[in-house]
Amino acid sequence: MNNHFAKFRLTTICFFGLSILLCQQILGQKETSNEDKKITAKVFPYINYSRTLELQMGVVGSMMYRLSEKDTISPKSMSGVMGIYTTNDSYLVGTFHRWFLKENDWRLTFYLVNGTQRAQIYVSEVEQPGFADYASNITVINLTALKRIKNKWYGGLGFIYNITNTEFEDSEETNENNYLGFLVQSSFDKRNQIYYPTKGSLTNIQWNSFPTALGNDEDLNIISLSYNKYIGFPNNKNILAFRGHAEFGLGALNFERQVVIGGKDIRGYSDGKYRGDSIFALQGEYRLNFNNNMGLVGFLGAATIFGSINEEFNGKLYPGIGAGYRYTVFKEDNFNIGLDGAVGKDDWGIYFRIGESF
Repeated sequence: MNNHFAKFRLTTICFFGLSILLCQQILGQKETSNEDKKITAKVFPYINYSRTLELQMGVVGSMMYRLSEKDTISPKSMSGVMGIYTTNDSYLVGTFHRWFLKENDWRLTFYLVNGTQRAQIYVSEVEQPGFADYASNITVINLTALKRIKNKWYGGLGFIYNITNTEFEDSEETNENNYLGFLVQSSFDKRNQIYYPTKGSLTNIQWNSFPTALGNDEDLNIISLSYNKYIGFPNNKNILAFRGHAEFGLGALNFERQVVIGGKDIRGYSDGKYRGDSIFALQGEYRLNFNNNMGLVGFLGAATIFGSINEEFNGKLYPGIGAGYRYTVFKEDNFNIGLDGAVGKDDWGIYFRIGESF
């Protein structure tokens, strides 16, 4: 464990120092925005590290704009593209969009991602327990539309298409899985801002379904529940944020559709060891804004999983704790990028953030 923490400390110091230098470079850029253009665009580097994917490097281009200049009630929409390559020969390219229309009565989300992930899965019920390497080629298309039902309540439908081809080490077979499904979502959004809330709450309930009627091999359903709470102090220089999340898989989940501890719920795990059919997670985050462009965060939380192929992992508590740096790239809309470092149970991770973690 000491070796893990030594590597974590050294890597974190290097990454945080580099992130500050990069943000200073962004600060020196001129925004491609004026009263005539109506669009604010930024290009910034993507730098990340995990114990599975190793060093991740790339470029992200993003812009914020209003779909209608007469609509000043809707939050600004966002579109972007990204390309990432890792030192373990994984890659990802994609485009993402969030559109707000008709005085915030409609909210649309679209993303398209393609990539190859070289990662690992932990197996204990074999003669020599340990990690098994695999490579997955993944394509994901998602389109979701939410309509305001009443006041802060939104509801809607979505479309999901996922193609996954996976090869395991020491195996000549390729697992090919195509998932075509739909989602139903209900959202109660009481936040005062979309991109950087300082008070209010957000409740999401979502059902993803991949039925055999749409050509899937077996019926598969995933239900997720989440609740975010934000508490701001005077001048919004200090903010407390809390998140609870639960996700349940029903049906024949292969490992590609299982949930993995790490990332958004909970930071501090990057080797992909703890995966299962269901996850329960709680976390809290303190956000400090010490000037107009920069801030710091500190966070802690814990998660547990069920339905793991490694039965000894089920029902155990997996804590995570860490800190991060934030830089505001779109000042008018309080939109941040940042870098987080966190440690977990015999694991650690560094996370590049586009927006807040929740």
